[in-house]
Parts: sequence; structure tokens; C-alpha cells
Amino acid sequence: MKKHNAELLPDPHKIGAKKPSELKIGDAVKYHRVLPKREGYDPIETKVASEPWQLGDATWVVRVEDRAGGISTQFLEPVG
Repeated sequence: MKKHNAELLPDPHKIGAKKPSELKIGDAVKYHRVLPKREGYDPIETKVASEPWQLGDATWVVRVEDRAGGISTQFLEPVG
């Protein structure tokens, strides 16, 4: 039985992700392209480029610099 994507992801607070309401435009973050973390998939340092918005499946996303589309806040870790 295939699990919903949200069930496959770890708790976002385990990698240090902020609550969506705490993310502000310009905040420095590490974007983890693959979770759980794997060798060869180092996080990319970037900045938040939009206010958070919620998708129909209740996932919170933001736009980050140099990436197209919304990135789930579960994949973001604050820098600093």
C-alpha cells in the first residue's frame, strides 16, 4: 500500500525547520532536497523569496531563490 508523501517525511522540526508563520522573506535557509538525509545530497544554502502559502493537501510551501515553484517548509532548515 502506497503511503501519502507526508507519511514518508520525518517531523520537520527534527531538522530545525521553522513553523511556516516564522519564515520571512530574506531568511537564510538550507534546502534539503532529499529527506531523510543521504550521502551525495548536500543541502543548498539559499534565502526565502516569498511568504508561505498552503497547498490543498495542507502542505506549507515557500519560494526560495534560484528554484522554481514552491518548496515544502519540511525541507528547510534555518541557517544561524
